[in-house]
Amino acid sequence: MRAGDRIDLPITLSNERDAALDVSLKATFGEGLKLLDAAPKGEKLLAHERRSLRTPVEVTAKGGNVAIKLQASTGSLSDELARELNV
Repeated sequence: MRAGDRIDLPITLSNERDAALDVSLKATFGEGLKLLDAAPKGEKLLAHERRSLRTPVEVTAKGGNVAIKLQASTGSLSDELARELNV
């Protein structure tokens, strides 16, 4: 990736339970990534449903690593993913 690139960051949610879930989402982007549209804040997943979302971001960093953190929660369940992208 280079400064000026636009990427559609994929976020895949999966519900392995026998009931629907209302999932809250939080996406945090470090300096060097500019969100081009509103990040998804929540989704309702049916039982055993899997869904992919795309979040458009623009790379503004001219070099180094850029942090991305995704958090999903529903009721007492939560999961988190943190990655760094090299620019």
